[in-house]
Amino acid sequence: MDALQNWFYWTWKIGESSELKTSSCPMWHYKLGLEKGWIPKDPRGSKGVCDSAAAHISHSTASIPHQRQAGPGKIVPTPAFPPATLSPGLEAAALPTYTATGTLKSLAGPTFTAAPKVDAGSGWSNPDDNELAYVPVAGCSYPNAYSAVSVAVPPACTGA
Repeated sequence: MDALQNWFYWTWKIGESSELKTSSCPMWHYKLGLEKGWIPKDPRGSKGVCDSAAAHISHSTASIPHQRQAGPGKIVPTPAFPPATLSPGLEAAALPTYTATGTLKSLAGPTFTAAPKVDAGSGWSNPDDNELAYVPVAGCSYPNAYSAVSVAVPPACTGA
């Protein structure tokens, strides 16, 4: 917590999941952390914890198998995306897809009234990045992204 100035958990609020009626991310759950003791009641009591924990970590690569070290030939090739199948045997082609036909969303640059000669830009940092945004395909039905675990896969709708 030293790197976070001791106050990270005291400014972060995660409560019970409205769907699960319990914590969906217990290590980030402030109230649960206080109850179970992994978040100290007084943040000042955590001073030095990170340094003391890091002191016991070896930075030597001698004990790391060569397969896990970086270097030429050690980088795993990027897997195909989207994957052809998902466990347990679900065909990825049967899942609803999105189409790259939407307009990009960009926040406007700030305006400065006290300094009218400042050019804050357009809000888009890379003018060469002009691919369209992915949006739902018109006429397709999509399950709720947060509670679709036991929902049947809808009919294929690829937008083709």
